[in-house]
Amino acid sequence: MELAAALASHVAARASIELLVIKGPVLAAQGLRAPRIYADIDVWVPQSDAERFVDLLGDQGWHERGPSWFLERVGSHSFTLIHDAWPCDIDIHVRFPGMLAPDDVVFGELWRTRSEVSLAGREVQATGRAASVVILALHSLRQIWDVARKSELDQLIDRVKDDAELIEAVRRLASIVGANETLAPLFEALGVKTLTGFAPDPRALRAWDGRRAHHSRTGQWLEFLTKTPRRARAHEFWMIIWPPRELYLQDHPDAPDDRAHLFIARLRRLLKGANGVMRIAIQKVRTRGSAS
Repeated sequence: MELAAALASHVAARASIELLVIKGPVLAAQGLRAPRIYADIDVWVPQSDAERFVDLLGDQGWHERGPSWFLERVGSHSFTLIHDAWPCDIDIHVRFPGMLAPDDVVFGELWRTRSEVSLAGREVQATGRAASVVILALHSLRQIWDVARKSELDQLIDRVKDDAELIEAVRRLASIVGANETLAPLFEALGVKTLTGFAPDPRALRAWDGRRAHHSRTGQWLEFLTKTPRRARAHEFWMIIWPPRELYLQDHPDAPDDRAHLFIARLRRLLKGANGVMRIAIQKVRTRGSAS
């Protein structure tokens, strides 16, 4: 993992691309999470440099995974590169869910507050401690229904609760990158108020709430349908409800490719999606109730 991070940083530096190593070993080096074994390394580059960076890693034998009809429709904050000779992935981020300010503003502030971390014997550019706290907290809050994510957030709070200087830096950063509202549970647990800062688009907040309210992709699919032209909405809806064999197997390449198994798998997926819709509806009712 560390070698992959060092390689990505080296390739970016040679091309004068600003790159930050995030999450993973950076969190451990900064004392924000216990060391662990990772399956991938996460890096963040400006959107304007992402395509060039992928091409440069392509010269080293790295390539994107196969097509994904889900990502082609809903988009993604990152994409994954794999290498036939490396037992790990490189996830390249161009944004991070929960930071709702414009992408260039977010990356600019994270780059301004960056730090250096030693990985595989090389000093690499990484997020500063405040940015690492924001990223880890948002990562946990996005799936707070997961026991592991809830525990991860609790441990983070325990590690930073007595560091007044770090908490103040987190407050400042959140106000700039548009994370005041999305990090509200963190600030509440720390007993601090947010600073006046960037006011995100209400639609972006609704999308964030939708992603947090379910255990699947339901919220993202619903958001996609609201943006789909009316003439194409029915077609896309039925594709989502009951995807054709080739599309289903894109997302589940290890699934048995026979009619009976695919029927059962699609049915389970449909029931999971219906459960997600119900969760989102309940969340909206609760939000309206608390607002009134």
